Amino acid sequence: MEEQEYQEIGDLPKAQGLLYHYTDQKGLLGILQSDCLWATHYRFLNDATERQGALDFFVSIDQMYSKEQDTSPSYWGALRASLEKLAQLADPYVVSFSEEREVSQFPGDRLSQWRGYALNRQGFSLGFEPEYLRKLAGKLTTDLGLATLLLPCAYDDEIKAEIVRDILQDHAALFKRISLERITMSQPKTERIIDDPAWRSIFRELETSFLNYSSQFKHEGFKEENEWRLVLYVLDGASRLDSIEFRDGPFGRTPFIKLPIGLKEPDSPLRRIVVGPSQNKEQIVFGLRLEFVKMGIHGVDVVPSQIPYRNW
Repeated sequence: MEEQEYQEIGDLPKAQGLLYHYTDQKGLLGILQSDCLWATHYRFLNDATERQGALDFFVSIDQMYSKEQDTSPSYWGALRASLEKLAQLADPYVVSFSEEREVSQFPGDRLSQWRGYALNRQGFSLGFEPEYLRKLAGKLTTDLGLATLLLPCAYDDEIKAEIVRDILQDHAALFKRISLERITMSQPKTERIIDDPAWRSIFRELETSFLNYSSQFKHEGFKEENEWRLVLYVLDGASRLDSIEFRDGPFGRTPFIKLPIGLKEPDSPLRRIVVGPSQNKEQIVFGLRLEFVKMGIHGVDVVPSQIPYRNW
């Protein structure tokens, strides 16, 4: 399956080619003027099943897996309670990109994306170098003190189930080892497991794995987007209110966090901009190139869309 064809960098897959962020003119100006990517709160993304769908799927696989394992039912009950609580507390903020899975003469120029994200307005797709995005994620983790990762979305249920089973298998082995050390004749109660430091350490590791998985989870109906995500995890929103801003969006006032990218720096991740279909695209290309020179932004290729799509 396609999701298994990625090259690996440690435990993280490697994208092939640039990753494209589709937006309209207002979005482009916001990025250029602030020199930031805007990470949107997950509740305001276009998939209505974000996070809850991931949790439901995780629990369904967990229930099947627990029946196959010789493991205390109390452990699995405590595990589910822990993940449900975490799903309520953890707030991921997301920047979405689209990967070109097939070789294309005109990457970053897909009609479905123009229709979906430009909304009959002038569209732009911004091509980012994934390795620089990874470096940016590491820098943001250090500078902001918030875990930031670049991850591909998983759409196929078999792939999702395989990811969940790998997570559960790793942590079931840890549980069994600690069980032998800590449990005598009686089975532990859920409350004892939650409070026990040894089991809490297992839960913390699994919670991290679950957060990453849930951020990758995407309904199969969105599969053609081939989405990658730069995900910023906010575990205590109240203490981060100074970093959170608001903008008008299709779902109301939308919380977001600005992620500095350093457009004028040599290692800026922005490498290419495709100006979407319009009757004025050549003029827009010329104007953007001139504006980049004035702003001191170099190394960005600005090109017009090759799709003869007319929406004016």
